[in-house]
Amino acid sequence: VKKLLEDAYAQLASLGAELVDVTLPTMDDGAAVYFMISRAEAASNLARFDGVRYGLRVSKETLGEQYSATRGAGFGPEVRRRILIGNYVLSAGHADQYYVSARKVRAAMKAEFMAALETVDCLFAPISPIPAFQFGAFDTDRLAMDLQDYFTAPVNLVGLPAVAVPCGFVDGRLPMGFQLIGKMFGEEQILAYAHAYEQATTWHTRRPF
Repeated sequence: VKKLLEDAYAQLASLGAELVDVTLPTMDDGAAVYFMISRAEAASNLARFDGVRYGLRVSKETLGEQYSATRGAGFGPEVRRRILIGNYVLSAGHADQYYVSARKVRAAMKAEFMAALETVDCLFAPISPIPAFQFGAFDTDRLAMDLQDYFTAPVNLVGLPAVAVPCGFVDGRLPMGFQLIGKMFGEEQILAYAHAYEQATTWHTRRPF
């Protein structure tokens, strides 16, 4: 993984990019903050699907039973898990500890990214710490699964554009890529850089084998 990313970095330099290192300490908190905020938003946004006005309805004798049956039948295991966690982090006695704290860290993260992008045109980073993994690889370790979002969660939290670019295969079969993170409304610029890289390489035309 490291070799593929280093090769991609060097390829960008050969195309004329001036490379400088930047430090983004708040990225270490990105996956945890995303975990809290995304679950809270899921619980809030999906609350409307109660079988009364929106979505599936499983009719029961009482309203409480209808709510329970409808939401149990209409949402899969992962969605139910996110709703339960979201309700917990938004609940009285926990909202300040989890949700409010996560929002404060997100604000600090955004300020940090914005400051970094004042000195460079875009940021280069991996998409994930490991190559593509098999279905079900993290079914028994949800924390490890969430940590696969280490490099992408912060970008979504701060609302910046990013483009994923393939840059090779691990063991000839597991695809790997990097991302270019742009300034606010900087889609045109990062797409141009990604296009230049793809014109100089063939990774985007190849399939794992």
